[in-house]
This record gives sequence, structure tokens and C-alpha cells, in this order.
Amino acid sequence: MKELQAHLDDAEASAMKGGKRSLAKLEQRVRELELELESEQRRYQEADKNTRKQERRMKELALQADEDRKAQDRLNDMVEKLQQKIKTYKRQVEEAVRICAIGRSRRAVRRSRKFSHYCEKQHEVKLTKLIEYTLQPWTQVSFQMRNSSYSQV
Repeated sequence: MKELQAHLDDAEASAMKGGKRSLAKLEQRVRELELELESEQRRYQEADKNTRKQERRMKELALQADEDRKAQDRLNDMVEKLQQKIKTYKRQVEEAVRICAIGRSRRAVRRSRKFSHYCEKQHEVKLTKLIEYTLQPWTQVSFQMRNSSYSQV
């Protein structure tokens, strides 16, 4: 009987020892999983932060594009108005030339031609300045976008 009791005590001791080992392994696994969870949570927070940053940047670019579109529309309207003025000036010059040709001196004809030439030159200058003014923001925006894309890499 003592022998059975000793054998039972040994079996209980080895079962306790194996159970403690299993428990220690499970506790170690829990700690590893907790560390992995913390790491995943940090990565998720970082990704969420980057997503919000990119969404903000997209909104800014959309607003800037809308402002640029409005500015371009205004400039197009100005170009149309200037072209209408030029047409009016040309008609006036042509009328003046016609009148001069009918009964005026050659000097008046030369003056009206000079005025016509002057009007055309002024038109070209204004259109050139307007085109440069129109293109200037676009080149700056594309330059800024190229620089910002390199700085984010």
C-alpha cells in the first residue's frame, strides 16, 4: 500500500510538473501574442495617421485646382473682352481708312495705318502678357507638385 501511495505521489508530482510546464508555455505564448497585438496596434495607428494626412492633402489640392479653374475662367473672359475690343478698334480703323481713302490726304491714310499697326501691336503685347500670367500659376503648381512628390518619398 505504501508502495502504491508512493507511486501515486510520484504520478501526481510528475503531473503537476508537466502541468506547470504547460502553464508556463501558455503564459509565454500569451505574452508573445500581447506584444504582437501592441505592434499591430501601433502600425494601424501610423497607417491611420498617414491616411488622414493624405486625405487632407487631397482636399487642399482639390481646393487649389478649383481656384485655378476659376482664375482660368476669369482670364478667358478677359481675353474674349480684349478680342472684342480689338475687333471694334479694327472696324473703327477700317472705317477711318475708308473715309480717308475717299477724300482725305495720304497723310491721314498713313496715320490710320500706323494707328492700326499700333493697335495690333498693343493687342499682341496684351495677349502675350495675359498668356504669361495665365501660364505662370500652372508652371508653379506643377513645379510644387513635383517637389512635394519627391519630398514625400
